[in-house]
Amino acid sequence: MTGQGWAEVMSWYRANGQHKLPWREFRSPWATLVAEYLLIRTRVSAVSRVYSGLLEAFPCPDRVVGNRSRWMDLTASLGLPSRMYRFVETCEAVMGRYGGIIPIDKKCLLELPGVGHYTAAAVRCFAYGLPEALVDSNTIRIANRLSGIRVSPSRHRSSVVIDHVAGLYEGAQGLPEENYALLDIGTTVCKSAVPMCAECPLNGTCSFASDNVSIAADYPGEATE
Repeated sequence: MTGQGWAEVMSWYRANGQHKLPWREFRSPWATLVAEYLLIRTRVSAVSRVYSGLLEAFPCPDRVVGNRSRWMDLTASLGLPSRMYRFVETCEAVMGRYGGIIPIDKKCLLELPGVGHYTAAAVRCFAYGLPEALVDSNTIRIANRLSGIRVSPSRHRSSVVIDHVAGLYEGAQGLPEENYALLDIGTTVCKSAVPMCAECPLNGTCSFASDNVSIAADYPGEATE
């Protein structure tokens, strides 16, 4: 994407972005880890209902470890009991290895139970302000449609897909607001089932929009680990 393309994306984001999502207001490393963990394959609306209450009940990882039954109760509405119990193990590792501090190093983050490449990159970007290219179903879909070259989200860890998504970041740095803008375009405009090309800031340079193709859902789900 060119610098001009990014200027249009950021202008769109300032006017239309989901600025009031609670995890965008609380960007501590702990709050970000909780949010990104919950958002994997979970609807934003479902996480929004429980997120603030969870942070109040569990302001740090040792609270999760010390009261895992309450953690399971308060996350039950998300319908992911095995994943939520896995997060208890994540918290145990944070306590045991890092004294309760969420690490900034990518290798250390990836060694935490249940933390994949997307979550590690999101924590580094949104909590620590480091430049990161986020590879998930949304950014893969946008890259596919812009370029007219389709790669599979199931190969999100491959260098081919990572390089494919990296092309979106030409003219940008991969900083938090830029990544929020891409994610918002993917979830509200460049949707998998019914893309709203007329409302997209990238429709002037998008191969998919120019072809005016109508497709069925191609990439279900939220962030990919």
